[in-house]
Amino acid sequence: RPSGDSMAMKGAAVGAAVAAGCLAAYGTYRYVRYHFFGKWEWVRVGHVSSLHIYPVKSCRGTEVEEMDIGLFGPVNDRVFIVVDDTGRFITQRQNPEMALIKPSVPSGASIVLSAPGMSPIKVTTTGSGASIDVGIWDDEVTGVDQGAACSKWLTDYLQRPARLIGIPKAGYDRPTSAKWSPSGGLNQASYADGFPVLIANEASLCDLNERMAKQGSPPLPMNRFRPNIVVGGIELVAWEEDRWKEVKVGTERMAVVKPCTRCKVTTTDQETTERGEEPVKTMGVFRRKWHVGTRAGDKTDVFFGQNCCHFGTGGKIFKGDVVEAKVWVW
Repeated sequence: RPSGDSMAMKGAAVGAAVAAGCLAAYGTYRYVRYHFFGKWEWVRVGHVSSLHIYPVKSCRGTEVEEMDIGLFGPVNDRVFIVVDDTGRFITQRQNPEMALIKPSVPSGASIVLSAPGMSPIKVTTTGSGASIDVGIWDDEVTGVDQGAACSKWLTDYLQRPARLIGIPKAGYDRPTSAKWSPSGGLNQASYADGFPVLIANEASLCDLNERMAKQGSPPLPMNRFRPNIVVGGIELVAWEEDRWKEVKVGTERMAVVKPCTRCKVTTTDQETTERGEEPVKTMGVFRRKWHVGTRAGDKTDVFFGQNCCHFGTGGKIFKGDVVEAKVWVW
């Protein structure tokens, strides 16, 4: 006659088998429903709460009420870059004090740079002249030097050799990564890290700040992430941008191509240049590639915001515009 212990063990085994079978059946149901009965739909997700351009890469941005869209994304965004004496780009990663360089929005053929302890300098800009090679990550692109006076100003402020380079009027070509570029997209980038538009979700920042508060860290502003388009609204859900395939903003349609890998620039206070551990420390707990569900990056990377490629030029985006996203509904 079976003992009580053996009967209990058999009962547990049967229970485990039933549970496993139920889970397998539920998984099959979800798979079938998702893949065979789901569809892409456009849904309203919020509105444009703010728009930002960064005329000089890695320097202070400017909030704008409206944004024109050109071949390389937002007009006047990352159209200038600071390089060293070898032509390699310089950013806040190496020189956090770049956060305090405030460029004016380019007007006509000039731009004004100001920074603490420096007299403002008005630079007569040009898109013509001798072409020089510029290195941005693995890309080699071209640019036009904006003059010796500006170079001296930047060198004095950064305490290292530096020059201001602008996008040429003709002959500039910087395709976005073929791995991520959408069919039918313009797929060109300015001096941005890799893609023409970066979009961010206010609800995601709120969730991140709540998580950091539990660790005793103060909330951070959106300028740590340097987006072009910030989406807000009571209908927004934190991190739902991970599900967006495309977005419609104003008259523009964009493909959401890749979550944005975040570096130590996000740990740099954009008002003081002081650095800390956040938000990278907290994002490391829940925003790794396996959390986000992306093929981008490696196991040490964290993600915030979405890189986008646009499909047309000549459009305009206004603060307050409705934002729609194409999402998989099942």
